[in-house]
Amino acid sequence: MSTTTAPARLSSLQRAGVSTVAARDIAERRTMATFVGAGIGVFALGMAPLFNSIEQLLADAMALFPEEMTAVIGGVDMATPAGWLNAEIFSVTAPAAILAMAIIIGARTVGGEEEAGTLHPLLGTPVSRTRVAVEKLLAMAVLVAIARALVFVGTIVGDALAGTDIVWSAIAAVAAHLALFGIAFGAIATAVGAAVGRYKLSAVATGVLAALAWVTATFLPLSDRIADAAKASPWYYYASTAPIANGFAWGHLAALAGIAVRRCHPDHRHLQPA
Repeated sequence: MSTTTAPARLSSLQRAGVSTVAARDIAERRTMATFVGAGIGVFALGMAPLFNSIEQLLADAMALFPEEMTAVIGGVDMATPAGWLNAEIFSVTAPAAILAMAIIIGARTVGGEEEAGTLHPLLGTPVSRTRVAVEKLLAMAVLVAIARALVFVGTIVGDALAGTDIVWSAIAAVAAHLALFGIAFGAIATAVGAAVGRYKLSAVATGVLAALAWVTATFLPLSDRIADAAKASPWYYYASTAPIANGFAWGHLAALAGIAVRRCHPDHRHLQPA
């Protein structure tokens, strides 16, 4: 059985017009992106048809759910097809998987390369710091987009098999929110890695930040006095409008994109040539 080597994958990307820095990152990590996206997509494909057999059970359960539990599962009625998928996949499972992937990619982007001693040789080439930062953000976006596409396809196929008639634009919306959410936290991991220069530390630190962001976005809105503080959390801009039920929230997507761009700014000591 033939295999495609990393150099061969890199060359194919370069022939397609992808620059060296971005091409290398995509070639090294696209298998991980494919597995993550396919895993979530297959899970969605299986969960959608399950709804039809437990719809009444879900309706009975929702009648007993306290407000706090409803918040944990995304604040949407789980007795509806969109609410079921939101609770089972898009409130915690899918964002956690995309987060893990994006944080690993982001932490390796600068912190991992700094630790491995491969960053400064790259910065010693005639490639500007700005271009390195932009291309690494581009590579991360491409990798997350690969996962997003597979999630979208799996959810669409599951919905078609189940006949639950979730609006396709809503599925596209939750996939878009999921992608930008992952890119935002990947960019945060990149910034943390640039600050500390260590892969594992930056990955763990960003993971802790992500967990705190989930707690903030999930539970602060339960109190009117502190509900507005939830807007400090990137998780709020991903989940608060329940995009699989309500479609695109363009302002929230813009906020997530803004986080990603700000956190990948190249002016940092670890992005200075040696």
